[in-house]
Amino acid sequence: MMETLLASGLSIKDALEITSLIGVKKGDCGELAGELLSEIRKGVTFAKAVGGMSATFPSVYRGIIGVGDLVGSVEKIFPRLRLYLETNKKLHDKLVSALIYPCMVFFIAVAGSIGLAVFVFPKLETMFSEFGGEAATLLQNNIHNLQKGISIVIICLSLILFALLSIRKLAKKNNSVKTSIDALSLKIPLLGKFNAEWQTLNFSFAMETLTAGGVTIETAISEAKAVVTNEAYRNALTAVTSDIVKGISISEAFSQHKEFPSYMSRWLMVGERSGKTEQVFEQIRTFFQNDIEKYTSWFMSLIEPFLIVMVGVLLLVLVITIIVPIFSLYGSIL
Repeated sequence: MMETLLASGLSIKDALEITSLIGVKKGDCGELAGELLSEIRKGVTFAKAVGGMSATFPSVYRGIIGVGDLVGSVEKIFPRLRLYLETNKKLHDKLVSALIYPCMVFFIAVAGSIGLAVFVFPKLETMFSEFGGEAATLLQNNIHNLQKGISIVIICLSLILFALLSIRKLAKKNNSVKTSIDALSLKIPLLGKFNAEWQTLNFSFAMETLTAGGVTIETAISEAKAVVTNEAYRNALTAVTSDIVKGISISEAFSQHKEFPSYMSRWLMVGERSGKTEQVFEQIRTFFQNDIEKYTSWFMSLIEPFLIVMVGVLLLVLVITIIVPIFSLYGSIL
């Protein structure tokens, strides 16, 4: 909406005034525009007004608006911001749609396992304990083992969930803990690579905008850190800025840190040789954007057969431990 209004020649203040009149419900864009307009009327710049609303705007959004303020054209940042938000929403929607199905299956499996352990297995044990014989004993032992196994899995899942929530809460209060966790998240197989590429996508987008505005590389890196959410990645960018100031080449400075994908340093070397830094960051952004979409599609194509295999394994365990002993028991009776 702001992009359309600004493209017609209106100022940010006028665009916010019009936007504030469009929405009337609490929590919509009209109310948000009214809050920003109120800050601007106090003499605060648009970038600082957005930057002060951390509860409303995510860090990436605030960082990109700050990038526009730095290059002296917040108005021109809105088309790029819209493109970025559309791309991120597309990737986010893909991930969410890919995770809904496995999460539902997982929840149903956990709930079903609890129901079996609490309601079904005790009745089966009572029903067949009176028959006696080896088959009945085997069935009782299998039921006990399944109950223990389900209990252990549920306890482990509960402990893992509790630990994750506790670590997340601690990370919000302690920056060193957050840095350690973020550094570990970049080293996890597959997920770490995806996380690093996501951070690189955000960073390269900001760098593309900054370098196009004539900002020097070292200043651009310092400002582009605002769009990075991983603390370890951000610290590596700080070290890169320090290395560049010391006279180390950009590609070499980035290649010294494992937080950055190797593809990035190779293309930065191309940018140094060609002198076309903006085009290089555009290439990096496009590459990782396509790569993330590829990973998302790959995940979506694999998750369904994986779940089918897992459900098959669960059914096989139930057949071997419960169904087969029941048939053996009835066979011995007949």
